[in-house]
Amino acid sequence: MSIIKLKMKKLIIVLILSVSSISLCAQQTNIPYYTQPGLHKFEGEWEYNDGKNIFKIILKMEKTYIKGSAPVYIDFLSGYHLYIKDQTVLQNSVGKDKTITSGGYIDRNNPNKIRFLFVDMGSHSRAGGNMERGTLELLSDTTAKWTVRPSEGVRATFPGMPEEDYNIYVPKYLILRKVK
Repeated sequence: MSIIKLKMKKLIIVLILSVSSISLCAQQTNIPYYTQPGLHKFEGEWEYNDGKNIFKIILKMEKTYIKGSAPVYIDFLSGYHLYIKDQTVLQNSVGKDKTITSGGYIDRNNPNKIRFLFVDMGSHSRAGGNMERGTLELLSDTTAKWTVRPSEGVRATFPGMPEEDYNIYVPKYLILRKVK
């Protein structure tokens, strides 16, 4: 009789652990996931190349967790850039820190234009690069218009602090060609 009780206790413990783990998994999967399947057409390598100057971006879609009062997962584009001017590498983030983040639609009614944040590695700010705003607009399946501009907002300096560099050191407007 004690063997039966022991087996029943083990069975109850296994059931409790199973139900608890299922409940925990259910709680983790209740986080909403917003897909943006149209972003796939922006993925890949885009390049401007005139023989002496090269500007390249590499974009990939990623499922991103956004923590907040209502946490969600959402698809965003992120990636790297390379800038070569007069055959000299001025900026190269490829395989290092991502310099293009939070790429997503500006307007769901225009599925051919995205907005993103861009870190210009050429600036000499205290943060190691200015965070700029950019857009990429598909002109065809193989060409896109790159635009980058300074982020909006108030920029202030205080006595004793070094001046910030708010210049943009990559091309601001280009027509890129999809190479991969």
